[in-house]
Amino acid sequence: MMIQKLRRSSDTWAILLLIGLWGIFFWRLYTPNEVDQVSLQEGDFSGQFVAWTSYSVERFREGEIPLWNPYMNAGAPFLADPQTAVLYPPRLLTVALLARHDDVTNGDVYAALQREMTLQVLLGVLLMYAFLRRLTRDISKDADTQISVIASVIGALVFGFGGFMSAYPPLQLPLLEAAIWIPLVLLGIHEATRLTHAKIGWRCLVLAGVALALCALAGHPQTLLFTAYVASAYLIYRLQWGTAWKKIGLALLVLALVAGGLAAVQLLPTAQFQSHTYRENLSVDDKGGGFSMQDFTQFVFPYMLGRWTPLYLGLIGLVLVGIAIWRRVPGYAFWLGVGLFGLALSFGQRLAIYDFVYVLLPGFGFFRGQERAAFVIAVAGSVLASMGAVQILTWDYLSDHKPLRQLRRVLIGLIIGCALFGLIFFVLRLIPPNGELYQGALDSAGVALVVAVLTILILPAVMQQPTQRKWQIAIIVLVVFDLFSANMGGENYDPIPANDRLPEPAFIQTMRDNLSPGQKIEGLVGIGSSYSTLYDLPDIWGNSPLQFEAVEFYLQKIPVERRWELLAVQVLNAEWDTLPVPATRIGEGPNLHVYRLDNPRPFAHMVYQVRVVTNNGEARQLVGDQSFPLRDVVVLKENPGPLPENLGNTVVALQTLDPEKIRIQTQGDTAGVLTLALPYDTGWHVKIDGKEADLLEAYGGLSAVYVSEGAHQIELTYRPLSIQIGAVISGMTLLAVLGVIGWGLHGNRKIGVQDAGKPAAEN
Repeated sequence: MMIQKLRRSSDTWAILLLIGLWGIFFWRLYTPNEVDQVSLQEGDFSGQFVAWTSYSVERFREGEIPLWNPYMNAGAPFLADPQTAVLYPPRLLTVALLARHDDVTNGDVYAALQREMTLQVLLGVLLMYAFLRRLTRDISKDADTQISVIASVIGALVFGFGGFMSAYPPLQLPLLEAAIWIPLVLLGIHEATRLTHAKIGWRCLVLAGVALALCALAGHPQTLLFTAYVASAYLIYRLQWGTAWKKIGLALLVLALVAGGLAAVQLLPTAQFQSHTYRENLSVDDKGGGFSMQDFTQFVFPYMLGRWTPLYLGLIGLVLVGIAIWRRVPGYAFWLGVGLFGLALSFGQRLAIYDFVYVLLPGFGFFRGQERAAFVIAVAGSVLASMGAVQILTWDYLSDHKPLRQLRRVLIGLIIGCALFGLIFFVLRLIPPNGELYQGALDSAGVALVVAVLTILILPAVMQQPTQRKWQIAIIVLVVFDLFSANMGGENYDPIPANDRLPEPAFIQTMRDNLSPGQKIEGLVGIGSSYSTLYDLPDIWGNSPLQFEAVEFYLQKIPVERRWELLAVQVLNAEWDTLPVPATRIGEGPNLHVYRLDNPRPFAHMVYQVRVVTNNGEARQLVGDQSFPLRDVVVLKENPGPLPENLGNTVVALQTLDPEKIRIQTQGDTAGVLTLALPYDTGWHVKIDGKEADLLEAYGGLSAVYVSEGAHQIELTYRPLSIQIGAVISGMTLLAVLGVIGWGLHGNRKIGVQDAGKPAAEN
């Protein structure tokens, strides 16, 4: 009975259609034919996310949660870096599947992460379909269910295969994985404010909070912020009619508590880490970048101005958005406002609204790259496109035929505009010597012209005979043709099988063989990004967006030999034929030499003289002074304790060097300060002979421990309090959420989000 019902369900067929189209969109990533295989381009996808996932696989295989990464930025928090997505459930599944095998290659991780990306796109498409089904069902009211299904399919296609999701998000995986949860957040809010059964309303609001928490765990805080803005606005919009402001505030509080509570294990350590990074010092001007004004052309001409067109909703999608606005479909004003708000933000400092939002909206001032607000435009555009589809599929042509003539005129104008652009670029293409520069623009104008012609052929027919199945199918086919022609494949992919990616260069083994325990490499040349994490080489460089301010200073503001000294560099790659310090050339790589320093500073080095300063600024000024003896004098902000007048003699033995645990044995004839080439982080806890001791901040950002004379066992353990508190909060919130769900399923108590009001009858 259930199977027969599913077979007759329009939703079942719609979901199967979306899955099939998703398979076609990504078929070259899954085909077994290596000749046809493609894979995502190397760059941030490989240099960050593949490398970090490989590290997670390694640690989880050993039964450990990766809190610290010793292989980049001279050592850095790992879980606290949100883009590592250590606790994101889909990433945990990917890691768990890989961790079952001992012989996982870099290519295996690459392929697995690609699959995760495509499945996340599919999930986003299906979630958007679910949200739009609810929304358009309320809009279409007594119309055939088929109308809502078709409109929802169109909106889901615009969201999942439009310009935004097909631009940089597949390569910037946390952005994509955070973005796909907004439909579920909106669906939960919509249901919570629509249903008259009060108890279910609160449960749906909890569902929205869970989805928002998943968005947070996905690892892109800026997208989380945009999602929170839209969700809060939608909740207020839905509850404003006949609802007390206290109840609106309570609903917002519940949403925030559920989302923040579940994600606290990620949010708290991230906030702590963020407060010590160099990005904390970026100005409003540094964060004000965004689209240029000419990027408006992306709405009509994909790829005319560059590699990506995140503003492209499809030409037919743009027309449907215009119809929804023109015909004032119920709810259009809210989504138009959301879209315009996102568009204004995406231009950054070029528009005055940026300064107002920077000052007034909580959280906005933390982030740069304002063009990522294209995400908000994509969401609003998808909703408006589905609303426009409902309008044309319920059009009463006999009683309302005049607007159709107006629409034809607009479409004819669009065709003429596309043709003129095409003609201009055709002429420019023929003019030597740089005519080939206009080939991309000519192609873009040509595609737009074809889609515009097809639109004027199909759209009026749909509006004249909206119940005809052939025209309903035709409008979906046109949307697919438009979006897939523009966005399928493209420059995000190379014709290389994923399993063939990232073979290990030969010089990597040379570096490993010449590296002593605790010492570091400089792999800026030849390795770069965060590939050192992939190769298990402790590099002082990395490309995480979050980096300790002190490490950034050492890498960018002082001479190279000073940073090598401070950070205990022993092996490095360089294009130079000679180095400013004594070194031995031990190998060669592509356009580089591999060197081993003759006298590197040890990872753990005892110092007997102290220079006390009042702040890190003074400390870093001394660090950059070539005349200051870094190896002989430690710079501290306080006097650590009694020190000898003459230099002592201490034997330092590094016994254990695990990511979150370091053991060092010392035997000295006098007290001293044990300096460590380890970035200072209050998450590190020190014990000397089993007793708690203080971790000192040395040289304006590194770690040190005061050690008295005699034999001692020093143990450093990384266990940040923020993670512990966050884990407790997340665990308690999870239990509360499960309790609410169970209570809702079996209890009889009734509490409500809304007493009455317009949203119960409207979308």
